[in-house]
Amino acid sequence: MTFERNTVEAATPRLRNRPLRPREWDELIERDDVTSVSLEEGTLALVPTHGQLCLYFAFLGEEEGRTHFAELFNELADDIADDGWPYTRIDLVEMMNRIWIEPLLQDAEFRPHGEWMEFERRELRELRELREDMPPPEIPEGYRMRRATEADHEQIVELEAAAYGDDARGEEATRISLQQANWTGVLERDGRVCGYAINATAERGVGRIVSLAVDPDDWGQGLGRVLAEAAAYQVASQGATRATVEINPEVGPAIRALRAAEFRPGRRGVEWRRVTDAAAREQIRESERRAGVKARFGQWR
Repeated sequence: MTFERNTVEAATPRLRNRPLRPREWDELIERDDVTSVSLEEGTLALVPTHGQLCLYFAFLGEEEGRTHFAELFNELADDIADDGWPYTRIDLVEMMNRIWIEPLLQDAEFRPHGEWMEFERRELRELRELREDMPPPEIPEGYRMRRATEADHEQIVELEAAAYGDDARGEEATRISLQQANWTGVLERDGRVCGYAINATAERGVGRIVSLAVDPDDWGQGLGRVLAEAAAYQVASQGATRATVEINPEVGPAIRALRAAEFRPGRRGVEWRRVTDAAAREQIRESERRAGVKARFGQWR
């Protein structure tokens, strides 16, 4: 089988793991930091996105995806190991039929990481026009909001891990996001960072809030709403007309905070991850094997 790096002339793919317009897909593939492999039937691409290495696919249809996903991914596997990423992420966004792709992801040693819901705040143009000469959202008494400095990064990394637990993106992703951020704001009290928001540079009128969290010790005081409002305010100052953030739909406090900040639910997706370290993947397989034995024969084994 002959693979072409970067691009192959073919019919327009109809099936993607993320809804992208043909022009957006072409621009993605042409980025200098993207590695892709293609056949006439489809393309797989490794895309660094907000501190994570993300896998994108585009196939002519499900049959082409079933037939060629594995061979295309195997062609990319060495690139993942060589670049030193701790894991690869793939999102299945609003895919009505995932039956064909999930077994292929399992075979490629991806595992489900969890669902997410995108919350969005629209009409930021009006926010910018109405509040151009006004200060950002009111900060609760005893707290101070400011731009983060490099000296805050360690506390932000620790705070994200504490707030998100198993949903955390990981230390490396957080540090890369901080380095690439258009804006990072922190809420502090008595010199302690108790909340933060990280914004990426707005693209196509959309500002992405990459990560937002409040220290668990400070939950229940409305700080999540304050941070979300401040992040949206800053996104509007970039000229964006919409702000978005992805949240686990099972985290009630986060959803309530975003709703209070006038964010509304948007599209949904499922995240899968494949750890890069071969020994770690073997541990996952062994753990699953043991769980399967217990499921078949009971706990006595």
